[in-house]
Amino acid sequence: MKTLSLILMMAICHISFGQDYHSEFLKLCQSSKKDTLKQLTLLTEWEKASPEDPELFTSYFNYYFSKSKRFGLTLTQSPPEGEVLTIYDSTDQAQGFLVDDLFFEEAEFQKGIDKLNQGIKLYPNRLDMRFGKAYALGKKKDWAAFTETIKETIIYSSTNNQRWQWTLNDSLPDAEEVFFTSLHDYQLQLYNTGNKDLLVNMREIALEILTYYPDHVVSLSNVAITYLLAEQPDKAL
Repeated sequence: MKTLSLILMMAICHISFGQDYHSEFLKLCQSSKKDTLKQLTLLTEWEKASPEDPELFTSYFNYYFSKSKRFGLTLTQSPPEGEVLTIYDSTDQAQGFLVDDLFFEEAEFQKGIDKLNQGIKLYPNRLDMRFGKAYALGKKKDWAAFTETIKETIIYSSTNNQRWQWTLNDSLPDAEEVFFTSLHDYQLQLYNTGNKDLLVNMREIALEILTYYPDHVVSLSNVAITYLLAEQPDKAL
């Protein structure tokens, strides 16, 4: 009984320390100082103490994702929304537009994705890790990897019967509704790029859903919409 009590005490302490590391990391992220050195020091200490803590992987991802961000100007030929700097030629005709844009330093970005992949391998039911990965790839505009991540999540959903978890391994309330609503939002994200080439990606996601959930009406509609936009009304029908 003493041995059992000791094991339970150690387990409780382990959980407590993990939560403390997580709380401390969140405080550092929310601080106006954004001390990345302190963040990394905490993450390194946390990893030594609890190398398979699921929140460690998401925290590492947030650290590297934030660190990889770069901001700069992009030249575009289409007038975007918001404030822009217009470039004119000698005849006073607009030739392009300079806009603020978000970029990512590849090596740091990939470190964050690698951490999420490690976390997903250990905790495949953590939907926040899978959707976090999709979010990051969408921000990077890596639409091929974005689409594959979503398709992998759909495939796995057929084996876990929508028993998803979120932060701190908490069960996700209304998991099925959250799952399908998010998948629709990801397809809408592709549509909102205005890039017709990405209609194929939208269709791939919708068809993957229909492979496992053939009665999902929204996905049937989304497939039809992609064909309509591609001027293939017969296929849409």
